[in-house]
Amino acid sequence: MSHGLRALAIGSVMGVLVIGIIGAGASAGDATLDPRLAENPALRALHDRDPAAAASMLADIEALLAGPQAPRPRSLDTDEQVIETLMQNPILQEAYRRDPKATAKLIDVIRPSVEE
Repeated sequence: MSHGLRALAIGSVMGVLVIGIIGAGASAGDATLDPRLAENPALRALHDRDPAAAASMLADIEALLAGPQAPRPRSLDTDEQVIETLMQNPILQEAYRRDPKATAKLIDVIRPSVEE
């Protein structure tokens, strides 16, 4: 299996695991909640509003992290809210290092949950 296909397969498995872990956390309470939610306030806010959306977002982040490194953009218009969200969420920082444009788009989806 090529490295790319293996990464894609691992990303898919991780996405399924993420959905299962978050689903278990949502039904069993905070004691079993995915630790990535506790470490990432923006994702936790999204989970509090919509657990399925948080599971999907974590799966998207895991796929991004498992994928190839994106080329660095020459410039990226990053506003203060994106920077603040990155500073408070280590998993998004990691994703941003892999693919800044894709991560900025994910933050745009997460941001309404944080602002509520």
